[in-house]
Amino acid sequence: MDKCNSKQFGYIRQNPFFTEAYELSLWEEQWRSYKKNVELNKIMMNEKLYVRMNNYGFRSHDIHMPKPKNVYRIICIGGSTTVEGVTNEKTYPAILERYLRDYFKTDTIEVVNCGISGLDSETEKMKICEFIQLEPDLFIEYNAVNDIFWKMFKPWRQTKKPLWKRILSKSIFMQKVLIRFLIPPDKYVINFFETFTIPNLEVIYQEVSKSNKEIIFCTFIAPDVSKLNNKEVSYFEYTIRNFWRGGFLPLKDYCRYVSIYNDRLKKMCKEKNIKCIPLGENFHGGIDNFSDIAHLTSKGIKKKAGIIFYYLKDMGIRRTDYGY
Repeated sequence: MDKCNSKQFGYIRQNPFFTEAYELSLWEEQWRSYKKNVELNKIMMNEKLYVRMNNYGFRSHDIHMPKPKNVYRIICIGGSTTVEGVTNEKTYPAILERYLRDYFKTDTIEVVNCGISGLDSETEKMKICEFIQLEPDLFIEYNAVNDIFWKMFKPWRQTKKPLWKRILSKSIFMQKVLIRFLIPPDKYVINFFETFTIPNLEVIYQEVSKSNKEIIFCTFIAPDVSKLNNKEVSYFEYTIRNFWRGGFLPLKDYCRYVSIYNDRLKKMCKEKNIKCIPLGENFHGGIDNFSDIAHLTSKGIKKKAGIIFYYLKDMGIRRTDYGY
């Protein structure tokens, strides 16, 4: 850990926007499922943190089953970047629900936050049948960062490098000087997405289609590197090292990996005629919107919900659905 940034590191670990991930009292099985009907209420970093898991173990209002006939139910799936927010009402699914209800002038649209911190495309695939049982009309999927760091970058650092690279990676000085030789090349990144992430998303799409439901994928958000000052870049790269355990991976390279993912996701959606919201391409911001390279502040979460709403109102729900 960087000694000069220990206070910043504490902020990252205790960030109230997604600190539920580290509250063991909320978990049934960490990184897989939350307990049902539990809550957390505390003050952290001068922010009021309130988390309540519903009757199905998700950070949302209770889910009524079977689904009432007049309800249009949207389920948002993903990791901590879906479940995040200082209160349940300030998560993006809750904000999106309010936007949709106001626009369609109805209270029968439900948006359920089924995000679970730590989920990646593989564990989303493993849980998709569980999500389908909640009788949604539409899924919204948003994720990428967990695949990038925990499924691609971490294994690559441990096993894919020759001995001389592993030796150099032990030296902070050499990491900084020879970083180009110590991070995955684009060819490796592309192959990872095409052989791991995209096939998982294709299975999710297939399972949803079998159940006669619809899914919309969202491209992923990253900081707008071109508009950041040196201090902001340093902070984001600090979070890469100490939270995401990405070594000295430059922010610009992480953002390029996200762009590669987004391109592969859009390619899949085009080939299979799946709807895709260009969230990453339309979300711009720096430290005021991001609490780290992937998690958002309350301002950023609201902006994200607004972009999804802007596209969803025309491509997802129609006024003819359920009499709207």
